Amino acid sequence: RTDEERSWIVKELYRLRAISSEEIEPFMRATRMSTWATLAYPLIAYPLFDYTIWSTNFVKNKLNKAQNGGFKFFTMAVTWTAWVNFNPFYLHMYNEKERMLEIGRERGGSSINYLVQEMLPRTMTCNKIHRMIYSEYNKRHSLLTGTLYNGETSAEPILSEQNMKDW
Repeated sequence: RTDEERSWIVKELYRLRAISSEEIEPFMRATRMSTWATLAYPLIAYPLFDYTIWSTNFVKNKLNKAQNGGFKFFTMAVTWTAWVNFNPFYLHMYNEKERMLEIGRERGGSSINYLVQEMLPRTMTCNKIHRMIYSEYNKRHSLLTGTLYNGETSAEPILSEQNMKDW
């Protein structure tokens, strides 16, 4: 399955109350840390590269202004791509997502396969799905819980193969 489909299954497991809020909180924390690490990378890497790689004699003396700018752009693009895919925060988020899927498999068995029966739209990204999870979490823990939204203990987990097929 793709990363988006995995996130969608986690969202649906949480929406159907197969995963509790206490179990999903580490995953939510890991997604926040991964997002902030990805956004902070250029702010940290640019000054670091400016004082190390880009200030060497080769870059200053051998490259003209256009080549120097291209070299800076190239190094930032390559290192950011590597950072986005292999940083420890992203890997931690991925492991937490796998843990959530494993909990879903333990509780739902093969019925979690019914949570993604059709393709997700191309516009559906992991970050958008994670925002949906945050929204559902906030509904369950807001001041309006109990009046407009169901709380954690007000409903039993809805996870049966018949319900999954009908959904």
